[in-house]
Amino acid sequence: MQTSYCGNNCEECKWKEELNCPGCKEGPGRTIPNGGSCKIAQCCRNEGVEGCPDCPKMDSCMSYRNRAFQHEYRQDQLEAAQYQASEARHEVVDKKIRNRSELHLWLILIFWAVIISTGATVISKIGFVWVPLITQVVCHGLVTFSLFKLVTYETKYRAALICNLIRFVLYVICVVALLLLKFGNFNLAYIILFFYLVLYVIDIISSYYLFRANAEVLIGIDDALSEKWKKLWIWYIVSLVVMIVGLCMSYLISGIAAIVFLVVSIIEIVYLYQTAEAFSGENYETVSSDED
Repeated sequence: MQTSYCGNNCEECKWKEELNCPGCKEGPGRTIPNGGSCKIAQCCRNEGVEGCPDCPKMDSCMSYRNRAFQHEYRQDQLEAAQYQASEARHEVVDKKIRNRSELHLWLILIFWAVIISTGATVISKIGFVWVPLITQVVCHGLVTFSLFKLVTYETKYRAALICNLIRFVLYVICVVALLLLKFGNFNLAYIILFFYLVLYVIDIISSYYLFRANAEVLIGIDDALSEKWKKLWIWYIVSLVVMIVGLCMSYLISGIAAIVFLVVSIIEIVYLYQTAEAFSGENYETVSSDED
């Protein structure tokens, strides 16, 4: 028979199912969740006793005398905490809606910067280096500035901002190093290679935080698209891992992974556009009617 701190039989408690309570010694009594904690359980832990019958203060304890009302108190706490959490979520969503035009502007700027950056990457593969590299610097600068503005509305953009800031600095260093390599008498080939490898790693980390931030900013606006961003990261990292493994084992596997990675990149661009459009005026009307 499982007993509570106050001596009640948990199996006979009518609140067991209603509060989904595993027993106060295993549930609200052991740890204090967001609401629903028991004053008697907290008191017993503070006094260092196994239960109220072991406490010398039991006869004069008001908490023990009012033990029959602890369930209602816990339920009120839980409902209050749920209400506060709901209000906080609504406040965040309202802030996004009120500033939808700014969110749309910075997100659409990231969308175009990614498209131009992707095009520059493709051009660099066919022999051109300087124009794509300078274009990358400009694009990453725009993305960094946009992320700086977006941090106001979603704090998870902060990590993406830091990564993009590092990436922007590394691209500038690479441009300077290439200039010294081309026009100066400096042998910087290995240094440039090192910075490119670091850039590759930062790109992966930055993509992760950007995907997560895009998912978070859409919560309450477009939950379905938010979930798509979370799933896209899985495909992104799987394609990268398979592509790297394929380089060591089979060109066929590597080629297939490269195609998957290209598809993921295209989907990322589509999702970026949809994310920006989620904050456009037309979609705002839809969100507003849903909230009402």
